[in-house]
Amino acid sequence: FNSLPQSGVIEFINNGHVAATHTEFKDIGYKECLLKMLSHTNNDKEFTHAFNMASAYSPELMPYTNYTFDFKGIIDYIFYPRQSMRPLGILGPISEEWLKESKIIGCPHPHIPSDHFSLLVELGLTVGSAAPVNNLVHQPPPSLLGFNRRKNEF
Repeated sequence: FNSLPQSGVIEFINNGHVAATHTEFKDIGYKECLLKMLSHTNNDKEFTHAFNMASAYSPELMPYTNYTFDFKGIIDYIFYPRQSMRPLGILGPISEEWLKESKIIGCPHPHIPSDHFSLLVELGLTVGSAAPVNNLVHQPPPSLLGFNRRKNEF
C-alpha cells in the first residue's frame, strides 16, 4: 500500500492502534463511522484493531523496498498474525555491492524491471502459542530451491 514506516496506516497495523487525530487523517468527516468499524473500545480518541500483526521484514534486513533515482525507502510490507504464524524463510535484499558495481542508481532498469523490490516470505502455521519454529521448518518445493533462504530463529 505504498506507505512510509512512520505513516498512520503502518502505525495502525504495527501497534494495533492509531490516534484519531493522526496528521494523515486531516479533518475527515467520517470519524464516527471509522470508530465504529475500527475500534474495539469505548475510546473515541483512537482507531484500534485486535489482530496483533508483525512485519516479516525489518529495516535492518531490507533497508529499502522501493529504489528509484530520487527515492530509496521502505513502502512495501508483508504482515502476518503473531499468534498463528511464524516466518520460516525470507528472501533477502538485492546486494548493495551488486547495485554499485552495476551502476544501478534507480529502477526500473534493464536488469530490474520494477522500482519495487520483490518481497517473499515462507510462513508456517503455529499450533498453540508454545510451538517451536524448528518443528515447522520444511524444505521448499523444488521450484523454489534457487532462492536464497534465510531461516529465522525465534
